[in-house]
Amino acid sequence: MMDCKVCGESCYTTYICMECNIIKDCCNLYSRDVVIEVLRKVLIRDDKQRQYKIDTSNKEADKDDKENDTSYIIKEERKSERLKDKTTK
Repeated sequence: MMDCKVCGESCYTTYICMECNIIKDCCNLYSRDVVIEVLRKVLIRDDKQRQYKIDTSNKEADKDDKENDTSYIIKEERKSERLKDKTTK
């Protein structure tokens, strides 16, 4: 019994487990550089993608804060009351 050289899982017949063997087959079929390029494009975010994810997460958090923040509603009510007072005068 041996350990897989890629993931460390126990193997009985080879030094690569069945799942890691699929990766090896893809490397043999498409070349290692192509497989690495695809993995980088699909699985790994670059700086621009990370920043976009951070920005969208921050926008969602701000939106949730505004929805759950009762002081925001109170401020809006006061603002609308002031507008009503100005229009009635």
